This record gives sequence, structure tokens and C-alpha cells, in this order.
Amino acid sequence: MMRFFRSSGIGQGVMAGIVVLIIAVFALEFRTGSGSPTSALKEQCAVDYAGHCVDSKDYFAAVGLIADRVAPKQSRALSLRKKILDALAERELLYEAAKKLDLGVSDDAIEKELTLGRAYVSLPVDEADGLAYRLGLCRRSEQGFGCEPGAPVGVRQLHVRATPNGPFDYSLYQKAIRIITNRGPKEFRATQERELVAERLRELVRSRAKISDAEAFSIYERGRTRAVVRSVRLERSWFGRFAVDLAPAAVEAWGKEHTSQVEDSWKGQADEFGADCPLVSEIVVPLPEGAMDSEKAPVRERIAALRERVVKSESFESVAHEASSAPSAAFGGRVGCPTSAYGPDAEAIRTAAKKLERGKPSEPIETPRAFVVLRLDGTLDKASAEREGRLQVTRMLYLKFVQDEAMHAFANDLVAKVKAGAKLEEVAKTTTDAMARRGFTPKPGAKDPGSPPGLLAEDRPKFEVSPPFNSSGNPLPDVEPREPLAALAFQLDKPDAIAEKPVETATGLVVLQLKEKTPATREEFEKDKWTLISELERAKGADALVRYVAGLKRAAGDKLKIHEQFADEPKATSDD
Repeated sequence: MMRFFRSSGIGQGVMAGIVVLIIAVFALEFRTGSGSPTSALKEQCAVDYAGHCVDSKDYFAAVGLIADRVAPKQSRALSLRKKILDALAERELLYEAAKKLDLGVSDDAIEKELTLGRAYVSLPVDEADGLAYRLGLCRRSEQGFGCEPGAPVGVRQLHVRATPNGPFDYSLYQKAIRIITNRGPKEFRATQERELVAERLRELVRSRAKISDAEAFSIYERGRTRAVVRSVRLERSWFGRFAVDLAPAAVEAWGKEHTSQVEDSWKGQADEFGADCPLVSEIVVPLPEGAMDSEKAPVRERIAALRERVVKSESFESVAHEASSAPSAAFGGRVGCPTSAYGPDAEAIRTAAKKLERGKPSEPIETPRAFVVLRLDGTLDKASAEREGRLQVTRMLYLKFVQDEAMHAFANDLVAKVKAGAKLEEVAKTTTDAMARRGFTPKPGAKDPGSPPGLLAEDRPKFEVSPPFNSSGNPLPDVEPREPLAALAFQLDKPDAIAEKPVETATGLVVLQLKEKTPATREEFEKDKWTLISELERAKGADALVRYVAGLKRAAGDKLKIHEQFADEPKATSDD
């Protein structure tokens, strides 16, 4: 038979006809409107908008293109199916908006992309770049991180050539889309038309974002102008331990002057001061939030060393006063009855204390927030419960008041003296030294009186000079300020200017002084201007697109129907 075809003109004509027929089928398969999807069954819509249903087959085709190389565990971590569903909804909004603007793509443009093996898929506009990079849906930049600037995102490269430089192979193309999307050429092409139209509108919206020379220089100036500051960091815990009078008489006098505050606080805790509540003292070393075992080890060693000092010779009170991080350190570790005012660990402390022998330091106790050494000092009895409770409440209110008062007075004194011409570092040092020595009594007969504990404490006032930072930087990265420190520093107009008002932090105050400011120059800007403008326009364009799509969603309202059950991730299995 094959010999007949080879030897006869008829055979050659038939073979030529077959070739022509294959080419015709390929062309028809690639043409818009060449037929409806092979499945005549109406499936449930994943997205429904403007009369078009993105059915389950189209949805899972998108899942195949996007999540083809993503492990189920990673997909769940990314909530990837939810993102795919939202992106398809955005695509439909963009497609319909493009039709109203008379935007479209030609058949030649569609065929060009398909024969190049580029399959487009929508990603949520507010995180498209990041997802495209993570999922391999863009050409990666030469720097090794992020998509190449200007390259399209949401593109899966299909295997459509037998060799890298070989011709387009229709059979390979058909096999690729069938395996990855479970779609035939007609259905796949129809989806790609919608993707390309939506992408054309995205490009149009992004392209309208422009950055002027003046705007670019203003942004450059903010980013490249550098400042350096001097600072003094104050911790309220230090002032509670070393700068205020905590004698019982002082506490009692303050309580009499603030009876309403004491009464209000007492009413909120009175029920917790029941008979048999353990009275405790503590030494506390905090744990980092969410600490791993490796981070706990040095904390455990430190608390064990502090306990050893008590066991050998030192008083519990002196070790707590010097080294404990809790507010009770100001009173030599004395807590009293651990009520809810103590914090989240109160119940654990009460339970542990009831198992202790009176007067002896416990082994280190781990709580979610710290390692603690406890000492049981006694228990409340019915007769003394109210008196002891009121005293405990008054003591802690007094501490909060006087340590903050002393800290603010210290900070304001620094500001005043620096404004009068003194140097911040020298004023901070001499004032701290004087305050720490005020309550320090050297050991009688000692040749070396030693340094006051207040000068050795980790939370003592600290003078620092920051590294250079810009207006969005942070000169003190381990401080939690209540307002941006960089913004405040850039408001200071000249070197040695000091902020009039100390900055509140989570644990105290910061006094800030400008050391120097180095402005960005126009000459340096000109060297990188076009690269900068390009990057800024890309960022501005991305932001414009996010806002544009958000506007389409608002306008669509409940006409856009997204069926959230498609966002469910497959359940975990033992093979994940």
C-alpha cells in the first residue's frame, strides 16, 4: 500500500490533500468563534459576569497553568486557589471594560503568542509581580530576585518545539495544553483571547502613569538625603529602681493624696485577694516573643545564674532589684498576691507558688513569656486580706506614677541643658551618674567602693549615635516609638538642633538631636534619572491598575458573582 502511494500520482495527491487538511484544521482550531467548547454540558460557574460563565473547566485550566509546579502544601499556604478565583473575576471585569473601549486583539496576535508557546493567565493585580516570580510565571531579572522590569507577568511557557530553535510543532502544543489544562485547542484559544484582551487593558492603564522630572527628583531627594542623630534612650524600669523614693512612708503618703485612683483599682481586684492567696517575690528574665528552644537556652542559663547567687550568699531582694526585668524589681522582687493585674502568667505563678517551701528560691519556672525564680513569702489570711491588697494596689500605682514623673523630668532637663549649649552625651552621663549614686552606699571599709548598680544596669540611660538613614528609615531599630523617629529627625533644621518634646516609646522615652544631614544632589540624580523614572512609573502604573480594578469591582457590585467554593484548597494528605 505504501509502495502504491509512493509510486502513483494519485497517492501523492492524497498525501498532499491530507497535509492541506491538517493545516486547515489547525487554522480553524486557532480562529475565534470556530465552535463552542467540546462539552455541551452546562457546568457550574466559578465566576459569572455580564452573561459570561467561567465554568469549572476554565477555572481548573487556570489552576493547571498557575499551580502546575506548586506542591499542595505551598498552595494551601498561599491560598492559591482563592487568588486564582479572584484573578479570574478581575479578568472578566477587565475584558468587559475593554470591549466598551473597543479594545481587542487580532487573530494574528493571538496566533503569534500561541505559536511562541506563551500561555497567559491572570493573577490578582495587587500581588501579580510577587506571585509571578514565586510561581515561575515571568522572566526573572538578572539580579536573581523579582521579575525582569517590563517583562509580562502571568505567562506560562509551553513546550511547543522539539528543539529550542526548531519550528512550532502542533502535536506538541496540543499535547501540552491537554496535559496542563485538560482543554482542546478551540477552548484554550478562546480563553487566551480573553486573557490577552484583559492584558491589553492592563497595559493601557499602566502606561498612563507618568512621573515628571520634578516629581522624580523630589522622591529621589527624600530617599537619598541622609541624616545622623544623637539620642538618649530612657527606660522607665530604670527610674523605678534607681531614681525614686519607694519607702513605705512615701507610698502611704501618695496613696492618701490619690484615694480615688486607689479605690477604683482596688474595686477591680478586691475579689482576687482571697484567703490563702500565695504572697510571692520573683526574679524574672524575659523570653523573646515566640522563642525557639535555641533562644531559650541563654535565658535559662541567665536565670539559673541569678538563682545561684541567691543560694550562695546574696539576698533575694538585691538580686531582684539589680537584675529582674519585672516591675516588681523596684521593690526587691516583691509581688504580693499575683492578681490579674500581674498579667497573663498570674494563674501559672499562683499555681507554682503553692507548691513551694516558704522562704526558699524555686527552681527556674518557664512561663510563655519568661523564666522566673519564685520565693514564697507567706499566704494571705482573711483578717489581713483587704489591708494587704490595698497596700499592694497602692504600691504599684505609685510606682507607675513616680517612675514616669522622674523619667520625664530627666528628659526635659536634658533638652533644656542642651538648648543652653551643653553636649547631649556629657549631660546624659553626669545626670545618670548623679542619680545612680544618690541611693548608693559603698560597703564599709572597702578599698574599692565599686560602681553603683544603677550604672551597671542594662536598662540605664544610653547615649547613641545612629548610622546614616533616610526619611523612611529607622535610626533606632530596636526601639518601638509611638511616632516615626526618622520623620521627627528630618524636621530638625540644622546640626545640633534637639527635638523639643521627647518621643514616647513602648518602654520609655527617647531624646533626639540632629548630628548632621547630607542632602541629595542634582548631579547624582542626573546619573540615575532615567532608571529611577522608569522604576517610579512602573510602581505608579501598578498602583493605578490596582485602583482601576477596585473601581471596576465597585461598579459591578452584585452583578459580579464569585462562587467561593472554588477557592477551597484540597485537604492535606500523608503524601503532601
